[in-house]
Order: sequence, then structure tokens, then C-alpha cells
Amino acid sequence: MSTSASASKRGSTIPSSPDDCGCFGPWKRTPRQAFFEDVALLAVVPWAWWGRRFTHAPTNAAKLAFVGVAVTAGIMVPAVAGMTAAEPGAEGVVGSEVFKTMEVKDLPVNLATGEHLVLLMSTKCSHCQEAVPEVNALVDDQRLPRLVAITAEDRVDRGLFREDYGARYPIGEISQPAVMSLLKKAFPRLFLVRDGRIVAVWDSKIPTPDEILAAGTH
Repeated sequence: MSTSASASKRGSTIPSSPDDCGCFGPWKRTPRQAFFEDVALLAVVPWAWWGRRFTHAPTNAAKLAFVGVAVTAGIMVPAVAGMTAAEPGAEGVVGSEVFKTMEVKDLPVNLATGEHLVLLMSTKCSHCQEAVPEVNALVDDQRLPRLVAITAEDRVDRGLFREDYGARYPIGEISQPAVMSLLKKAFPRLFLVRDGRIVAVWDSKIPTPDEILAAGTH
């Protein structure tokens, strides 16, 4: 449980496999979910032991029923907690006005007003790392709106990403649930945002300047 709690403070996620590249955010448990799952499972243990005081034989029907309830609770509580999380990609669709109210830290612009290109990324995602030159090219194109990036990683990880891969765009921080609500399939994901409203979306690839300009005229 200490690992889950520690990860929760950092805003990271728990990989679904040892070689997870970090590009498939929606198909992992968030630290908050993992932490509460651990708490729920640990809570079942003393409950089950307490129930043993009222049973006297291995075949006692009450004992079997009690253990069954405990096991069911241990399974259902984490499942229900996961079901209450935001559906992946629910807010990351054309027409959504999610950026009007989303809390973003460490960005030099207000996404609720004006026109912006917003890159949803992860510093751990190999595709995001490889896409830096293409994204930098969009930054340099004076015909395009200003490009900024957002991620759930903290300031240290974001700073290291910019230093290690030469990213020339600011990277702000949003919450892990906010990332989940925007991410449909995989990182990176680019949004054209106008006054907080999503006008166009590009999945898992960086569009050309001409594609962006064409989308902005609709």
C-alpha cells in the first residue's frame, strides 16, 4: 500500500506491465484507485477475523456465509470505485468545453480564452519523446496558434523532459482524472482549442500545419 500512496502523491500511474511505455493511460489503475483498493482489502482482514469469534466449527453455515460476504466485499469495493471514475476520453471530443473550467498549473496562457494548440502527453511515453521534433516544428510555424502541452507529471519530470528531448513548448500540469477524461486511446493527442472549446482532435499522431489550418476554418 505504501507504493500506491507514494505514487499518488507524485500524480503518476501504476503500470499494467513491467515494459509499459506510459502511452496508454486509460488502461491502468490510477494511484488513487490502487490506494483505496488496498485500504478496502486490508479492512476486510480484521472484519473476517472478528467474525471468527462467533463461529465454532469449520462447517458452520454462519462462518461460511460470513467469509463469503467478506470475499465479495473485497472484490466489489475496488470494482465499484473503478466504475465511478471518469470514462476515458469522455471530455476529449470536438465540441467539449472542458478547457473553460479545467485547472492547469504552470502554463503561461489561459486555455479558456483565445486559440491554442494543446498537446496531451506523458513524459514517460516513448511516442511523445519521439514526436518532439514534429511538435517543435508546429511551435515554430507563425501561422499556427501557440502550442502548449499538458500532462499529469510533476514539475521535475516536466523539466527533465524538456531538457532531455529539447522540447521548446511549455508543459503544464493537470490532474490524473483530467488526463483520463481527455485521453481516448494513446498519447500523444493534440487539440485545437478556441475559447475553451475543442474544435479539432488528432489522435496518436502530430498533424501537419496545413491540416491544422484546414481544421481551424471549420
